[in-house]
Amino acid sequence: MNIDSNHSQRILWIDIFKALSIILVVLGHATGLFNMYIYQFHLAAFFFISGYVAKHDSDNIIILLIKRIYTLLLPTFSLLLLNCALMATLNHFGKYQNWFGNLSYIGFHDILEQFFKYGRIYAWLLGGAWFLIVLFIITIMVRLIWYISNKNIHIYFAFTILIYILGYLCISKNQLNEHYPIDLCLIAQFFYSVGYIVKHYCNNTLSCYNKKIILPLILTSTLIMLYCGTLKNVAIDYTARSFHNILLNTFTCINGIIWLYCLSILIAQLHNIQCINLFTNIGQNTLGILLLHFGLFKLTFILLYIMKLIPATELANITPSSNVGNHFFWLFVLISISLGTLIWKTIKKIPILSFLIGSDKRILLKLNQISNTISKSFNNKNLIQKINHFIISKQNLFKKLSTLLLLGCYIITIWYFAYELYLSYSPLDIWFPNELTTVSFEDGWLDQSNENYRWIEGEGTIVFHHRRHNSITIEGYVPEDFSEVTNLDILVNGKKVSTINTKETPHFGETIDIKDYIKSNEFEITFAFNGIHPPAPDSADPRSLSGLISHIYIE
Repeated sequence: MNIDSNHSQRILWIDIFKALSIILVVLGHATGLFNMYIYQFHLAAFFFISGYVAKHDSDNIIILLIKRIYTLLLPTFSLLLLNCALMATLNHFGKYQNWFGNLSYIGFHDILEQFFKYGRIYAWLLGGAWFLIVLFIITIMVRLIWYISNKNIHIYFAFTILIYILGYLCISKNQLNEHYPIDLCLIAQFFYSVGYIVKHYCNNTLSCYNKKIILPLILTSTLIMLYCGTLKNVAIDYTARSFHNILLNTFTCINGIIWLYCLSILIAQLHNIQCINLFTNIGQNTLGILLLHFGLFKLTFILLYIMKLIPATELANITPSSNVGNHFFWLFVLISISLGTLIWKTIKKIPILSFLIGSDKRILLKLNQISNTISKSFNNKNLIQKINHFIISKQNLFKKLSTLLLLGCYIITIWYFAYELYLSYSPLDIWFPNELTTVSFEDGWLDQSNENYRWIEGEGTIVFHHRRHNSITIEGYVPEDFSEVTNLDILVNGKKVSTINTKETPHFGETIDIKDYIKSNEFEITFAFNGIHPPAPDSADPRSLSGLISHIYIE
């Protein structure tokens, strides 16, 4: 293997890039220790490299659809059926709860219905397979954008940015996530398209190694990553639809992609055959690792249990608890990456299994031949030739129409974006009885009639619907005879931001900065008291109480 040639080096850095990406995915699932850095960019990097290796003009869209069904959906469906059989067997013998805890088994029929109707996967060991469904959709979506753009790279990129902005709007409004994860696709297609555009413009540049550029780049991107992860809290969680500011997210994703590229180039230049072969094997089997690593986590749980390093209760987890993950993440990653690579390579050598996981080269070759035949057939048709000639002759007109369409879409989108996130904003002043419809009081808030306060039993949650809020001021009271209640915790989206000692200040009033904890238009604030005061036997109020809130002001 000549690792100094441009062509070989290009292939090497791509495989190494894929290998590093899947290692980060597995590491992020094994422990949360590094997720403040990994979750800045790891999935964006996968979409980027998928777009980089894409060829927009290689197949017609029908053949592309068939190929993606074969290479992405078929392996997912094959593993889904295997997991259904496993879960059904465990459920039949009464062992399901031992392996999956409270994650219910909804039955074979319902699992298939959810998969085909909604794109959801209720096979718990296939937790990473949602990525393949998103990748399948964006592959087709991006090809359609390419055609709509009349294969003009500038118009194509403009459409991509517009759709990206719309994706963030859908996330903020909780839209387009019922039937298939379309909202995530609108965001993910941007990085896929960036990968294709980078290849279109910078292919020769990326294939060359320049130590004077690479080393400063990796140092700068590392410092940026550390700063953003430590101080800015910009981790992205696609499945939870937890996104931060669109500009900051885009910046950290691109920064992480640059970091991975630089690291891939450095590894490719080690001239160590064993090291390069290791990364190449991993990079060429990322699909298998993605689909198998949760199952291999189970194997790791069993090994740790046999060695009496973890209790039996851990066996019901899909991913390690924080305590187990923080101590043994290296073992989870090692077993998942090594066995995942070995198993997938072995499966690809067995013809029938190779077909079921979408890796049979004979099928792919046949599809390529069909694609070429169709292309030649179309090119020989007079009608098609006339249409192509008409499109070429009217290319400037189509470009102007596309530009006008883009401009109109941008104006509408920017206005809507500005109105929803900025112009429609106003502080919320909540008094009781509450009459505002923009907030939702969840469990814990006791019923009230016309009191100018509201009691909470244990903890009460309010759901707000605007992300421009920066601080919250709360006023309330805990009676002195409520000896069971000594503290009030304020949590934003489950993260504690402040604690009030209600014994020292039973009549409390506090303003708390919350802007760093809000990542979407819908967020929760929870008031959690550490005790509940039971009613006295002769009390006129039979309710169990913790404290009351009289005023909430959020701006």
